[in-house]
Amino acid sequence: MGWRIKKQIFIVLIVILILSPIGYLLYLKYRTPSCYNNRQDYNEEGIDCGGPCPPCEIYNLQQLKKKRPQIVAYPDQTMDVVVAITNPNENYGLKNFKYEIFFYGPSNETAKISGESFILPLEEKYLIESSISMPQFPIKNSEIKIYFNKEDWFKTEQRKPNIELLNYNYDGTQFLAEVLNKDYKNYNKLKLYFLLYDEFDTFIGTLNTEIYDLKAQEQKDIKIFSLPPLLSEIKRVVLYPESGIEE
Repeated sequence: MGWRIKKQIFIVLIVILILSPIGYLLYLKYRTPSCYNNRQDYNEEGIDCGGPCPPCEIYNLQQLKKKRPQIVAYPDQTMDVVVAITNPNENYGLKNFKYEIFFYGPSNETAKISGESFILPLEEKYLIESSISMPQFPIKNSEIKIYFNKEDWFKTEQRKPNIELLNYNYDGTQFLAEVLNKDYKNYNKLKLYFLLYDEFDTFIGTLNTEIYDLKAQEQKDIKIFSLPPLLSEIKRVVLYPESGIEE
């Protein structure tokens, strides 16, 4: 390499060293404000929160609490899975979160199912997967993992519908129930899930249906004819009602 080329390379390096700090300072001065740059440059109340950004309160919210999945297997190689999760926050719900339920076998086999849902303030929510195919191995253990973005926290006064199960009857061919809307509001549409337990309080199955035009303080009779192949007698029923997020 000739001395002229070496001299040119040296000059170029000197120019780069001089211009790089200037360019970086110009970038800092004129870069687009953002809620995700760890700087208070967007009329926020705090760093990346408040004002046009997500509320600062969400950084102090408690995490969702989750329990181990409850699983019941049926003779037709399907299963029902129920997972209870709780939102301990009084004023904030999650308008969307994704979840994965993992199943582990005795020889490190793994299978999973995925879904998405929402949860309201102070709600104990049941994530229910019905009549899904069983893995091709015995299930030794299971767990749920939940994923969400902090922007999906939202402040709301909405609460889970207060629907009471007054009584029920099961004769092997149909499930009959009577429910009461204890809220002072009407529901155009509700999903009702019935979690079934035997005399040992073991989870044995789920039922679900939809009801429409449930008035405030109204009682309504429920009939379900599509039943799972239960292997034990029903001794306890937990009713879980679900409505959509109110606009």
